[in-house]
This record gives sequence, C-alpha cells and structure tokens, in this order.
Amino acid sequence: MEWWKTVAASAAVTLAVGGVAVAQADAQTTPGDAPANEDLSGTPGPPVLTGLQIPKRVTAQRGHARFLIGLTLSEPARVTVLISRNSDGKVVRTLTGEELEAAGRTFVLVDLIDDRNFQLPGGKYQVRVTATDTEDEASRPLTSTVAVRLTRARGLLDAFLVPTTAPFAREAGVPRNSGHVVAAVGPRGSAVNAGIRRGDVITQIGTRTIHTPGQLQATLRQLKADKPTQVTFLRRGEERTGVLALKPDWTEAPDYQRVLNVARSRDRRSRVVAYAQAKERLEAGEPAAAKALRARWPASWRKTGFGESIAGEVFEADEKHRQALGAFNRSLRKDPNLAAARFGRGVAFAGLGRNDEAAQQFATVATLDPGDSSAHAFRAYVLIRAERVAEARDAAAQAIRLDSRYADAHLPFGIALMSLGQQQAGVKALRTGLRLLSDPARANALIEEHLDSSQT
Repeated sequence: MEWWKTVAASAAVTLAVGGVAVAQADAQTTPGDAPANEDLSGTPGPPVLTGLQIPKRVTAQRGHARFLIGLTLSEPARVTVLISRNSDGKVVRTLTGEELEAAGRTFVLVDLIDDRNFQLPGGKYQVRVTATDTEDEASRPLTSTVAVRLTRARGLLDAFLVPTTAPFAREAGVPRNSGHVVAAVGPRGSAVNAGIRRGDVITQIGTRTIHTPGQLQATLRQLKADKPTQVTFLRRGEERTGVLALKPDWTEAPDYQRVLNVARSRDRRSRVVAYAQAKERLEAGEPAAAKALRARWPASWRKTGFGESIAGEVFEADEKHRQALGAFNRSLRKDPNLAAARFGRGVAFAGLGRNDEAAQQFATVATLDPGDSSAHAFRAYVLIRAERVAEARDAAAQAIRLDSRYADAHLPFGIALMSLGQQQAGVKALRTGLRLLSDPARANALIEEHLDSSQT
C-alpha cells in the first residue's frame, strides 16, 4: 500500500467543498447524555450510548454528501445508523458496522445514499443510532435530525490529457507548459461536442488556465455538471473555443484503454499516445500492463525522460522504491525540469523512509509547478513523519490555499494541528478532509487512528 495512505499509522505525532467544510461544524448532543469522556465501562446490561454528535446542516455537491457521527460507547459494540425522512418517517438508509467499535469515543462516516446507492435528495432527515454488544443486547437509541442541502454536481471531463512537457510540446507544436495535449476523447461525449479532437491542446477551461498539471487538477475539482463552460484550445497553432456541457462525475468514464489502443494502431509515431496508453494503465491499477506497453516502445523512447518516468512509476506501484528512485534519477538526468519525475523521486524517498530528502523533492516540484497543491500536501505528510510538524502545518495550509477541494490538503493540516495541541481546529480540518475523501477504507483508517482517540 502507498506510504501516504498509511501515514496516519506511521506518523510520529501525538495526537465541503469550495473552501468550507461540506458539513458545518455546529453539532448537536442529545439532552441528558453523559459527557463524551465519562468512563461507562463495566456497566452491567446492554451497551450505553452517549455524547451523540451530528451536524445540524450538511451542504455538499450532489453525489458527494456525507457527514460524521460522533458518539461514546460504554463497551465494545457494533453501531447501526438508520436514516429516515422527516416528512413521512420512511427509512431510506441502514448502515451497520462490520466490526465492533471499541469502548470510548468513536466516529462513523455516513454517505448520504439510499440502500440502492443512489444519492438522497435534499431535505430533513432523522438519524437514529443504536449499538449492539456481543450478546446481541441493544442500547437505547439516540436520535437527532440533519438538514441536507445539495449543490450542483461535479462535472466529468471526458478527455485523456497529457501535459506539454518537452517531447509532447514539440509533437503538438506548442511551447512547453502551455496546456495539455488531448490524447483521447470519449466517443460522443462533451469534449467531442465542444469540438475537441485528439491532438488539440487545451489551454483554458472557464476562466482558469491549465498550463501545468497542478492547474489542471485544481480546475477539474471545480467543474460543475450541466453548466455550460467555455473551453479554449489550440489546433495546429490556431486558437479555438467551444462549450462543454459536462455530465456528473458519477457517470461511467469512457473506455480510454480501447480508444487509446485504436489511436496507437493508427499512429505508431505519436509519443503522446504511447505515453497516455501506459499512464492510463497505471491509473487503472495495472502496472504490469503499463510495463508491457513501455517494453514495446523503441529503445530511444524508453531512455527519454518520460520513458524513465513511466518505468519509475511501475517500480513504485510494485513498492520497489530503490529501483523506482534509480529510474526517476535517470529521468531527471534527461530532463531536470520534469516535475512528474521529481514528484516520483519524492515518493520513492518517502517509501525508503528518507523523509527529509522527500520533503526537498516535493518543495522543488512546487517551484516547478506553483499551482500543484499535491506537492505541498505530500510535503506536509513527509514533514509529519520527519517530526517537523510546524513546517507540515504551513505546507498543508498552502495546499488548501491552492485547492480547497483537495482532501489530501486538509488531512495533513488536521493531523499537524492536532500534534501541535490545537485539538479542536485539527479535528475540524481532519473532518473536512474525510468528507472530501473518496476512499472509504482510507477514511476509516484515519478515523480510527486520529478521531477515535481524540475525545473531541
């Protein structure tokens, strides 16, 4: 597993979207509950639930609504959450934990979807929480209400893009770091309907320029579904514009593997398409397939900066950190300004436990691509591991300033604040990151490591 996904467990510390938390922090405790930190262990009979904490209001993009429930258990128990409509009392979601939660303060992350995995509509809901122990004895239920407001869904750009680093910029006939080359477009999708074709170079979406990968990622997180958005692109040096009407981001993405295979069969000389093929397989979690594709490239391509960078990513996906570092070093000898290879070098250093060197690499990436929030966020993670926590806080804060919708900006910020003794602010930041995080397993691991022990 990647090092940054387990940083909560390995960090040597003690322990929403759109710039604000997707669920507001004002929480509700059921009247008459015992204090959250009261020791109720050893109480005979069924488990006792206290300290129920649920946000009164949740504001989130459609398809991404979730919130955290905080509660205190008198003994180990399995927690069940029932969500019902306030209007008619109909139960629309039942969530039961797979494992027993430990006695004490615990948190449960709840996605606002029904039992068919459809997004619940906006409105008011009653939340009913119970706990069942190993003897199947159930606690007295605690209830609260939450008001849900949904904003426009996030949009999905159905085009596979490649940054205009040196070889790809030459192929496209544009200056370096001037946009992103379109390697593939989804058939009959929004990009095609906007007039975009393979080989075009997208320079701007809406009012945001996307000259570098960092700018692109921040822009993609800002896109809105079903909202006409102007796109600016170059075709053989001529500037053109079109209008994107993006589908919601829960729409199934195009089969880029098939589209890129067709493009590669038609144009064997395109480095853009060859790189995109390998990169797409890496993003799909298939490093062996990416390695096989790279092996079929001409030797001169494999020895380029982008060729060695792909080799490094394959090694890193297999957790072969030393081999990855060697490949990224070779890549940077070919192209010292290749931010992707510099970023990969930082990841490899982190995998080897060389956290100070990793932090320096991510700092260099931030210099090469000033809009890259991930460089600051990953630097924050390794600084936490290096016990340079104040620096980690500052790096994470910069990541948030660059892209407030990036989960991995808020998460290290929260961990750093908690380590510095700012418990309340740290928990708030961590909750924001958890609500933005799309990986449930990783979210639960972070909750267990940091929130369940926070007593907040």
